[in-house]
Amino acid sequence: MEKKNKLKRSEKRIEREILKLLIFMAAIVVIFIIVNIAFRSLNEFNYEGLHFKKEKAGNLEVYHYYYFFKDATGKTIQYNLFLRNDPRENLIPIDGSAILFNRHPLYITVKTAGLIDCSDNVLAIGDLARFLGENGIKVKSGNMDFVEAATASQEYVTCENKPDNDVIQVVYGNETRIDVSGDCATITIGPKCDMLPAVEKFKIQSIIDKKKDDLAIR
Repeated sequence: MEKKNKLKRSEKRIEREILKLLIFMAAIVVIFIIVNIAFRSLNEFNYEGLHFKKEKAGNLEVYHYYYFFKDATGKTIQYNLFLRNDPRENLIPIDGSAILFNRHPLYITVKTAGLIDCSDNVLAIGDLARFLGENGIKVKSGNMDFVEAATASQEYVTCENKPDNDVIQVVYGNETRIDVSGDCATITIGPKCDMLPAVEKFKIQSIIDKKKDDLAIR
């Protein structure tokens, strides 16, 4: 009888130890899930309906968003947008109409006065042209200065002399901002030469406006 009681007590003790172990393991799993969710929340976020992931590209931190569109042949394309600047912290003001590209070809025209000292102007403008081209938009370049255009055998382009096309003007001014009026968009770069953030703001806003336009059409 005494042996049976000892055996039962031993079995209960083992059961309690197993229960403690199961509770401990369950707590570890819960903690892992909570930490994983918290980590993901630090590296993923929504901005104006766009879901971004913070990723590493070599030694650089980038913000990744992707979307799908149909090209001229009807083929579905996945486009990957990578930004150097956190869109939530990109406070460059943008004002005016929605950014919608309807009239091709689209011209990117630059007034070089003042911008010549901005080291990343060529990189940023090239990035904008590549973004548009990879989204199926035919892009042409221009110069807003008539004399410079003639001297360099470039096309003289402003919003005024290309009323039947979409035109993006890049100029130097007192502050960095974006103004859109119908088919004419003006990206003004201020003394800080923050051209890359301005271009990234323009790209993001064009995606947001396109999504809203597509929803409105439906």
